[in-house]
Amino acid sequence: MRRLRAQSMSQAGFTLLEVLIAVFLLALLLGTVYSAFFVIHDATSTTTGTVVRLQEARATMDLMRREIEAAFPEDEKHPVEVMDRDAYGKQTSTLVFDTFGSALAGGSRVTYSVAEAEDGRLSLIKTVGPAGVDSSSAQSGASEVEAVEDVVSFLVEAQNRDQWHRTWRENTWPEDIRVTLTIRLHGAEVPLVFTARPYVKERL
Repeated sequence: MRRLRAQSMSQAGFTLLEVLIAVFLLALLLGTVYSAFFVIHDATSTTTGTVVRLQEARATMDLMRREIEAAFPEDEKHPVEVMDRDAYGKQTSTLVFDTFGSALAGGSRVTYSVAEAEDGRLSLIKTVGPAGVDSSSAQSGASEVEAVEDVVSFLVEAQNRDQWHRTWRENTWPEDIRVTLTIRLHGAEVPLVFTARPYVKERL
């Protein structure tokens, strides 16, 4: 009777080798799960950051389009200025115009240009000040904000008689204004393009 009881007890337990194998397999399984978790987490974070930056760039482009469409001729000599600024080895432009599409009462002078950050990356800068006042002047009271970061290029073109010009300082309105903003997203260069027509051009 005692011999049977001892035999059954010895058969009910685990040997040291079985425990070590179980611990090894469990550690291997947990390591795989943790590795997969961190890979998925990094991919999700990267995708989320990319989507947010793309949405911010699109929102800036949409606002710029609405501002151009709401432009008005405060300065009759140069109602819209487009300057070709091939700087930093990249295609950049400066766009200056007065618009009712900004937050300031009575209209604003809006300037879009590209600036180089300390790390060498380019950013699209927006400057807003009173209409008809040179925003580069210290007395203009203009405020400057970073609209889009990590810009590859910013190209503005003005259309007149089926021709696109990268420089426009005429005393007339262009028929259309085309803006191409290229940003870097996760190692890829993504161009965003729109064409806007100032409503004042349609009224003239």
